[in-house]
Amino acid sequence: MDGKTPMQALECVLHDNRFIYETRQEPKTDVITELFFVHPLSITMWRAFPHVMLIDTTYKTNIYNMPFVQVVGLTLTNKSFYIAHAVICKERRDNFVWVLERIKSMLHEWVFNYVYKNWLKDYKEMFVCVWTNKCRNFGQHTTNRVESQHANLKRYVTRGSSLERIARCVIDIIETQYGEIQKSFTDSIEKTMNHHKNLLLDNLRGKVSHTALDLLEGELTRKLEVLQKLNPSCGCHMWLSYGLPCAFRLENYKQRKIQLDDVDVFWRKFDLLPCKLSRYGS
Repeated sequence: MDGKTPMQALECVLHDNRFIYETRQEPKTDVITELFFVHPLSITMWRAFPHVMLIDTTYKTNIYNMPFVQVVGLTLTNKSFYIAHAVICKERRDNFVWVLERIKSMLHEWVFNYVYKNWLKDYKEMFVCVWTNKCRNFGQHTTNRVESQHANLKRYVTRGSSLERIARCVIDIIETQYGEIQKSFTDSIEKTMNHHKNLLLDNLRGKVSHTALDLLEGELTRKLEVLQKLNPSCGCHMWLSYGLPCAFRLENYKQRKIQLDDVDVFWRKFDLLPCKLSRYGS
């Protein structure tokens, strides 16, 4: 390490790769107990897709055996991306509060105001599991997506890895995610899948993601058929949770094609420019 301490080596990696990072020290000893860091590409992806944020902790990743926190986001093409990372000394409430405060500080004021005014202020109960299908969460009900990213990271690091090694692996993964996300945009715009050729989807192909078309095709071919035969309530889950026309709404279309404005703007955003958030879509 060219005479550098492990922490100095880590800071060199973070600084050289333009990470934004913060540390917290034990007051009596000045020993670093927590570290929070965000890559610039993560900030770009996060600002473009701030709609979903999942957080979870994994273990056995570093030489210090410290819990490693990963925060993960989601794009319209169902791609996961790293938002932020943290190393904490223990799974204690105040440590997680510190991490969440760092995340909050990274958010633009417009994003935080959106979250507070449109969700936290009047709809706190929507964050309880029983309410998850009644709010716009784009199908994210668990931390499975983050756990998948834990497994992805552990392909490259082991219990004995230095924090410098972990940071370098995070950089490689983020750069890969960034490229894959951009390719997925192009694929959704330029490629037509055979199972997306339903006439009702004519106005949407190339204008919404393949993931959205997959969901709509499933609603058209399965749930709508059940609704028409048995006349039950569809529950409007697809509309409430995903921002896509549900079987009940599709049944009212008859032979009319689904309009682009009937789809939440989340499914139409094929760029990494900062998102303009609105509560119900367009």
